[in-house]
Amino acid sequence: METKNEEVQQIVTRIRSGDHDAFGVLYDAWVRPIYRFIFFKVRSRETAEDLTSDCFLKVFQYIKKTSHTIENLRALVYQTARNNVIDYYRAHGRQRRQEEAADCGHEEKRTIEETIDRAMEMERVNEALFQLKDEWREVIVLHYIEGYSHQEIAEIVGKSPGAVRVTAHRAMDALKKILAQSGGNKK
Repeated sequence: METKNEEVQQIVTRIRSGDHDAFGVLYDAWVRPIYRFIFFKVRSRETAEDLTSDCFLKVFQYIKKTSHTIENLRALVYQTARNNVIDYYRAHGRQRRQEEAADCGHEEKRTIEETIDRAMEMERVNEALFQLKDEWREVIVLHYIEGYSHQEIAEIVGKSPGAVRVTAHRAMDALKKILAQSGGNKK
């Protein structure tokens, strides 16, 4: 039985040898989590789609041009996505973040009242997330929404697992405080 790392190395080898279907496997496996990761940073469906596409194009180009062993392909993909968001805000300015409307995605069938309540709660959480520092929001999204371990997040953001753990704790405390303060507005 092959390990996950051996499978990833096989995909990398296939991509380097010109097998575009191998990249399709990588894309299919990670496009939704990467899109979600980017969306929670930019809050615009169109921008998140563009940055996600650009992320995968850059990863593909990097794999094709480098002969180095890629130790953690997932970390590479997330680091690329993270860098794309940073570049986007450098080019477009931070005020875009406040201007872009949140897009909550597809809802399951619910009653109208449940749908409205859920949308209002999601908007409340989304607004609270955007009151956090970028670093804190990123750790919350990676850990609590994407389900990554502190070790995996550490590889993505370039910090120690201990620092990530502390950041996650502080971020959750701050998020809880923001949500408690905004709770009075909720009917």
